[in-house]
Amino acid sequence: MGKGGAQTTVSTQDIPPFIQDQIKQTFREAENFTPNANIVPNIAGFTPTQTQSFDALTNIATNNPLANLASTTISDIIKGDFTISDPLQTAINAQTDRAVNNISSLYSKGGRLGSDAFGTAIGEGVTQASAPLLANALEKDQARKLAAVSSIPSIIQSELGLANVLGSVGAQERALDQALLDRTAMVTSAGNTAEQQRLNNLLAALGARGQVGGTTTQTAPGRSPLSGAAGGALTGASLGSIVPGIGTGIGAAIGGGLGLLGII
Repeated sequence: MGKGGAQTTVSTQDIPPFIQDQIKQTFREAENFTPNANIVPNIAGFTPTQTQSFDALTNIATNNPLANLASTTISDIIKGDFTISDPLQTAINAQTDRAVNNISSLYSKGGRLGSDAFGTAIGEGVTQASAPLLANALEKDQARKLAAVSSIPSIIQSELGLANVLGSVGAQERALDQALLDRTAMVTSAGNTAEQQRLNNLLAALGARGQVGGTTTQTAPGRSPLSGAAGGALTGASLGSIVPGIGTGIGAAIGGGLGLLGII
């Protein structure tokens, strides 16, 4: 600047190279950091044990042979349906043969074989001989069927219990599978958090150094031309009074001019 004006001082402090490298590295890592998005766990599927439990429950509810048998048996009892077994048929045949022989012997003695009365007697004799056996067998058969049907609910309940146990075991297996899937997602999330914290620590460390480097400007006020002239005039007047032949007036004029120019 020209003499007599304000004085400006510019100071520049360079950032040390190692700090520059740290700043570049930190911001490059922060810019390149992309969190892993695999933090939502997959859903564990049904285990084979659970599938087996579901199939068992479905079969019990929709296609249980015991339930079908109970319905058929109750229907037979209501309708009076009855199946004659071979032993029963043998007993009926023996009983009816005995009745027929007795009736035939009786009518033979009277010479009435082949008569209408003989035929009626044979029919009644066969019925009377077989009816008690059939009635007794039917009653026992129905009682046996009722006893069997009454036990079916407890058997089905037991089957349901076993199916539910399978379901419980399968649920525990699936819970373990889900925990393993959750762990993978948790590890990924923890990795994201750790990397974010590392970057935050680096940024915080850079900030803790304070401001390093930069440019500072200082301006000092300069001398005013008028004040310089006045000071110069005073100085010139003093010198003029000392130097012979100049005088204070001439000295003041010369000193004022020099002060205005900033020489003194």
